Amino acid sequence: MPAGGKMREVVSLHVGQAGVQIGNACWELYCLEHGIQAKFYFF
Repeated sequence: MPAGGKMREVVSLHVGQAGVQIGNACWELYCLEHGIQAKFYFF
């Protein structure tokens, strides 16, 4: 849990195949840079 004790969410919406591929690449980099493990939920 973060230092402040609050959980945070990030929601992103990507449209089309190119948008999804760019979104996945961005998430991978974000997780690597911040040392976190992504938990993806698809609805």
